[in-house]
Amino acid sequence: MSLPTPLLSVIVPVYNVAPYLEQCLDSILGQSYTALEVIVVDDGSTDGSGAICDTYAERDARIRLIHQANAGLSAARNAAMDVMRGDFFVCVDSDDWLPEDALEQPMNVLSANPLIDILELGYTEINCRTGAERLVLAAGRELSSQEALQSLAALSGVTGMAWGKIFRTATMGALRFPVGRPYEDTPFIFEALTRATRYRYLSWFGYCYRVARVGSITEVYDKRLVYLFENLLDLEAPIGATSPEALP
Repeated sequence: MSLPTPLLSVIVPVYNVAPYLEQCLDSILGQSYTALEVIVVDDGSTDGSGAICDTYAERDARIRLIHQANAGLSAARNAAMDVMRGDFFVCVDSDDWLPEDALEQPMNVLSANPLIDILELGYTEINCRTGAERLVLAAGRELSSQEALQSLAALSGVTGMAWGKIFRTATMGALRFPVGRPYEDTPFIFEALTRATRYRYLSWFGYCYRVARVGSITEVYDKRLVYLFENLLDLEAPIGATSPEALP
């Protein structure tokens, strides 16, 4: 007996990525898993990206398009989360793309396992300067919330990136990204892990991630890195029962 097909909301924030945007959207719309709403948020692009978004929205009814004044990555993701209707959601940065059939097997796993609130996937890292590719794929495992938090803190498997993960909306849908800072994924993932019943890593390539792209935060690691540490310090206040003292 086939499982019911849950709706997956794919969140795509867009800002001045015209050379990469079509590859990103084509890779999402071409997935074998078709129960998608693709929420594209044009965050005040000035390079023609907005027009590309318009063209794709006219072409595929699964795209829900939002145009807004530039407010940053967090605000764009949050705008999508305010209107998403999916049973699950996933973030895809608009200069990245999905491998073929990235979503079907992960969605089958989530449909069959109602306690899994976060499913993390492997990825391919592509360096825009050198063209080198690095495959990042670990052994599959399932963790409790506390075990996943410990793994994140120890940099031993669970990553702090929002992309490459599928989240259960019933558990995570009320979360929002902090606005106004780079490296906003870290506090979001921390909060998500505190809410999760179970976290699972699936040994499945589900994402293609560009690094060292001109104009991106991964082009250079400069003074903006201070925001990463500020984000981590901000987590001290709401830690509560999951503070280091409370962890086994």
